[in-house]
Amino acid sequence: MAKNIKKYFAMLIIALFVLAPAVYAQDAEKLIDDAKRYYKQGDYYKATDYLDKAKKKINDMMGEKLVLGLPPAPRDFVISKSTEREEGQEEVSLEEGISRKYKSTNVENAEIEVSINPVLLMEREVTATSEGQEIYVGGKKAILNFDPEEKNGVLEIYLTNAIVCVYSSGFASSNVMIDFAKRIDLGKIESLMK
Repeated sequence: MAKNIKKYFAMLIIALFVLAPAVYAQDAEKLIDDAKRYYKQGDYYKATDYLDKAKKKINDMMGEKLVLGLPPAPRDFVISKSTEREEGQEEVSLEEGISRKYKSTNVENAEIEVSINPVLLMEREVTATSEGQEIYVGGKKAILNFDPEEKNGVLEIYLTNAIVCVYSSGFASSNVMIDFAKRIDLGKIESLMK
């Protein structure tokens, strides 16, 4: 158990200094220091608890930063309301990625959702595992799955350190989803993930 905690410390410290700005760094650093203190005292449960809190701080900071990679609503779309958040407000924690929904103003009951799902440091190499049609969006490999009868689909774009998913529902073809994906600044997302 002590060996795993040491690895966890190392990962958190690396993530902290590479990814965290000063405000979050101070909070996360204090939590890590507290975790070290409890670890040295042999209180592994408290040490783990403080490491989890530090990880959440770092994830929240990264999520707030990554929101900048979500595209604004293009013409013929508005950012839609969600039951979990206020209109236009994104979830900003990396625990399950971040996303934004866009409602079509031209097609009834049609929407697009864009989500950014970071890849953990330990799993840095992203490889396409989904089945579907292989295409390229912005020079990046993507897998397209679209069912014209159900009028829904997903386009998974594989970046170096994240998977960007574009979900579509209510549109008769995948063209709307692909065109929407082309508006996403994938380079910006990759740079925000460094």
